[in-house]
Amino acid sequence: MSQKDAVSLTLAAQVSASLRSASDMLFSAHLSALNSKFMYDAITIGGATFDIFMKSEKFRVVPGEDIAVSDVPMLCLIHGTKLVIEEAYFEIGGGGTNVACGLANLGLKVAFEGVVGKDLEGKRVLELLRKRKVDTQMVSSSDKQKTALSVILYRERERTILTYRGISDYLTKDLVDWKKLAKTKWLFVSHLSGKSHNLLKEIIKLKVKNPQIKIAWNPGSTQLEKGIKELSKFLACTDVLIVNKEEAERLTKIKIENPKGLKMKSFRPLFEKLTVLGPKIIVITSGRRGAQAYDQGKIYSYPALPVKIIANIGAGDAFCSGFLAAVILGKSVEEALRWGIANGALCITKYGTQVGLLNKKEIKKWAKKLI
Repeated sequence: MSQKDAVSLTLAAQVSASLRSASDMLFSAHLSALNSKFMYDAITIGGATFDIFMKSEKFRVVPGEDIAVSDVPMLCLIHGTKLVIEEAYFEIGGGGTNVACGLANLGLKVAFEGVVGKDLEGKRVLELLRKRKVDTQMVSSSDKQKTALSVILYRERERTILTYRGISDYLTKDLVDWKKLAKTKWLFVSHLSGKSHNLLKEIIKLKVKNPQIKIAWNPGSTQLEKGIKELSKFLACTDVLIVNKEEAERLTKIKIENPKGLKMKSFRPLFEKLTVLGPKIIVITSGRRGAQAYDQGKIYSYPALPVKIIANIGAGDAFCSGFLAAVILGKSVEEALRWGIANGALCITKYGTQVGLLNKKEIKKWAKKLI
């Protein structure tokens, strides 16, 4: 090879390298610009409550038929007296805040969209959300109603919940920061009670204008009462649908009889009826039996993790945050199912719907127990 040819080859290699470098820089700039559009990995929207947990052996559980009121057990208190409670815990809850804290605990950048009252309970809700690394810039404060409140009465591990929805029923479209909502990769929609239910129509409009936003939905009782026909438009733009077995049966009007014990039948009939309505990934939980997930015709199924139950509340929201975090982080649906089950199980080992939530290292460890 002549010296002239060698110089030409060297120059060609340098030009090629420069072009590759320029191409890489352009691609990196494109990714940076794309990512800069998103302020958050996820925004959750739903309820925010101030929770009071009370436990006492003085709470009596009696068969309903014994007092000619019901065929289910009743929690009874002595009327006209003062009861000294052995244990009390003060926490925050609500589907929107529970999932936000669960996602933040797993390392994601999260904001909560909701409304609290202009009261001490509302301030406490905001303080704890910030402490748990959830952005609260989008939360509204209103003096029209008080902050939502739940009083949870425990005897052993079962509970009776007294709920005051308060201002959570009035998260109207004028209180929502739609510009910031458009800057999230994922939007998690929890139970929207009262007038807040009307936001579903506005979220559909948001999705149409911003098709890059993915929606995960865990509908509540207000939504389920509407029936599948009224919910069909929102189901059509849902990427991940998470419901329990009873809710799935209610929506589809299909009954699945599980065998005795803790085994599960396949939920395929439920999945197939729901998937034609739009959801790409569907998850159906079944309490102590475990959960199943459906993706592109394939069903994944895992049992629940055996744990010592301290407070049987919040498992559903914890499951949602574990499952969704895994999906956002690029994990498979099968692994996401394990993350959800692990987070849900450990949540109920402590009082408070957010106290037992797992971090990323912990959830990987517990999820491995299902393999």
